[in-house]
Amino acid sequence: MTNSSRTRNSMRNMSISLIGYFVNLVISLIARQVFIKYLGVEYLGINGLFSAILSFLSMAELGIGGAIVYSLYKPLADKDVPKINALLGFYRKTYLAVGFAIFAIGVLLTPFLPLLIKGYNEVNVDNLQLIYVLYIIQTSATYLFSYRRAILIAEQKYYIISINRFIYQLASGITQIIVLALTHNFILFLLLSIILTVYTNYLIQRTALINYPYIKEAHKFRLDNESKNSIFKNIKALMIHRLSSAVISGTPNIVLATVIGITATGLYSNYFLIVNTIQTIIYQVFNSFTASIGNLNTVEKEGKIYNIYRSLMLVACWIGGICVINLLILINPFVEWWVGEYYVLDQRIAVIIIMNLFVYVIKRPTIIFRDAIGLFWHDRYVAVAEAILCIILSVVFGKVLGMFGVYFGIFLSSILTSFWIQPYILYKYKLKKALNGYFRIITKNIIVITVAGIMSYLACEIIPYSGIAYILFAFLILNIIFNSILLLVFWKTDEFKYIILNLQTLISRKTNTKETKKIIKTKNNEL
Repeated sequence: MTNSSRTRNSMRNMSISLIGYFVNLVISLIARQVFIKYLGVEYLGINGLFSAILSFLSMAELGIGGAIVYSLYKPLADKDVPKINALLGFYRKTYLAVGFAIFAIGVLLTPFLPLLIKGYNEVNVDNLQLIYVLYIIQTSATYLFSYRRAILIAEQKYYIISINRFIYQLASGITQIIVLALTHNFILFLLLSIILTVYTNYLIQRTALINYPYIKEAHKFRLDNESKNSIFKNIKALMIHRLSSAVISGTPNIVLATVIGITATGLYSNYFLIVNTIQTIIYQVFNSFTASIGNLNTVEKEGKIYNIYRSLMLVACWIGGICVINLLILINPFVEWWVGEYYVLDQRIAVIIIMNLFVYVIKRPTIIFRDAIGLFWHDRYVAVAEAILCIILSVVFGKVLGMFGVYFGIFLSSILTSFWIQPYILYKYKLKKALNGYFRIITKNIIVITVAGIMSYLACEIIPYSGIAYILFAFLILNIIFNSILLLVFWKTDEFKYIILNLQTLISRKTNTKETKKIIKTKNNEL
C-alpha cells in the first residue's frame, strides 16, 4: 500500500468520525437536558455508576479484538484468505463466549448493588435492579455480531463502522428524547437502546460480509496452534491493558458513589458527558491512523515511522491545547447555560478534570503506535501499576479533598507511570532512540501551548459575560488567538511540514483522479 493510500484512508476515517461525533454531541446535549428535566440527578447518577460497572465487566473481552486486528495485518497484505477466515472464526467463538460471560457475571453481581451505592435505601429510583440488568443485556448484546468488524478495521475502513455508529447514536438520541418527553419512563428508554444496539451491530457485520463475501465461511476454518499461541500472548498483555483501562475509566464514578454519594456522581456526569465525548472524538481521530501505521510497520524503516510519530505528537499537543483552553474558559459557563447553575462544579474540580483530558490526548500517539506495532507485551505491568495507583490515590485524596481529590489521584497515577514509561518502551524497542528526545518534544510543545493559552485567556477576560453570547464570542476569539500563535511558532518545523506535505499529496491525488475521470468521460463522449 502506498503512502498516499494510507494517508487517504486515514483522512477518510478521521473526517467521517469527526462529522458523526460533532452531530451526535449536539443530540447528546439535548438528550441530557431532557433526561435531567424528566428524571433528575439521581437517575443521572445511576446511569453514570452502572456505565462504570459495565466498563469493568467489559474487561472480559480480554483484548481479543486488538490482538485479532493486529494479527490480520499481514494475511490481508498477503491476501491469505484461509488465514483471514481462520482468525475470524476464532474471533467469533471467543466473542460469543465473552458476551455470555459478561451477562452471567453481571447478573451474579446484582445482589451486591447496595455495597456500591452510599445510602442505597434512600435512593429514589424505581426498579433499580431491573435497570441494572437491562444495562448488562445492552453491553453483552454488543458481542453478538462484533467479530466481522475486525476485517473492516484492519483494512483501514473504520469509516464504515463510524457511519453505522453515527446513525445508531443519532437514532438513539432522537428516540430517547421523544420517549422521555412523552412517557418519562426510564425502562422503556433502556429497552429501545438495547434494540438499537443489536440492530446497529447487525448492520456492521452485514456490511463486512458484503465487502468481503469470503468471510461467510469463517466458522468452517480452524486456526493453527502457532497463530493461537501468538494471539494468546498478545491477549494476555492486552487483557492487562483492558483491565487497567477499565479501572481507570470507572474509578471516578465508583469512588464518587461509594465515598461521596450518588448525587456527586450525577453532578459529575454532565462534565463526564462533555469530556468523554471529546475523548471519544480524539480516540476516533487517532484510531483512524492505527491500521495505516500497522501497514506502514510492515514495509517501511524506522526513520519514516519516527517522522510520522513526531508529526502525530504535534497534532496531539495542538488538539490537546485547543481542548484545554476552550474547556478551562467555557465549560462552567456552558454547563450553567445548558443545565443550570446547580450542576456547575467548583473551578478547581473542572481544572483537574481538564488536565486529565490533556494527559489522555498527548498519550494517544504513543498508544496507537504501540497497538499498531504490537508492543503490548512490554508495557503490560505499567498498566497494572497505573491502575493500582489510580484506585489508592483517588480514594485517599478523595477522602481528604473531596471530588477534587478523586481526579487529582487519577492525574498523579498517570504522570507517575504511563506518561513516561510507555514512550520509553516505544523509543527503546521500535524507534531505537533515547527518551530525552521525547521529553524535548513534549516540553517545547507544552511551553508554546501554555503561552498561547495565557494570551487567549487574557483576551477573553475583557469580554463581558452574557450567557450564550459570551460563550460563542469567547470561543471565536480564543481559538483565533490560540491557533494563530501555534501556527506562527510551528509552521517552519519539520513536523508541520511533513503534515502539510501529506495533505498536499492527498489533495493532489484527488485532483488528478478527478481530472483523469473528466478526460475519460470526454473521450467516451467523443466516441
